[in-house]
Amino acid sequence: MGLIPKIIFKIFHDEPLGLNSNIKWDKIPEKTPDLSEYFAAQSIPWRAFVKKEFNIEDSFNTKLIKPFSDFAYLASGGYSYPSFYPKMIYPLIKFIDKLLSLLSKKIFSARILVVLEKK
Repeated sequence: MGLIPKIIFKIFHDEPLGLNSNIKWDKIPEKTPDLSEYFAAQSIPWRAFVKKEFNIEDSFNTKLIKPFSDFAYLASGGYSYPSFYPKMIYPLIKFIDKLLSLLSKKIFSARILVVLEKK
């Protein structure tokens, strides 16, 4: 999660990102977390594959980890709200996303593509 998407999620997303929440990677939760323990899933791939909190090297080879900007989604209003931009400028926003991804993943990355190969 880049700096700007972290800020956007903090302001506009209902659940916290949980970037500092304790995750027991090797244990299935016994109960559904209550609201004080719950956090959004957007942080999990970042924590697992960028911060390397989750060790999968025994079972998988990591083929690709590619963080990228996705303001096209962030400004779309998600699934719950109307889009903040008209449909006709979507190609322009996707182009801007490509430029931002090249400029700085640490600042602009909102999504991540992970490709794994089973051993």
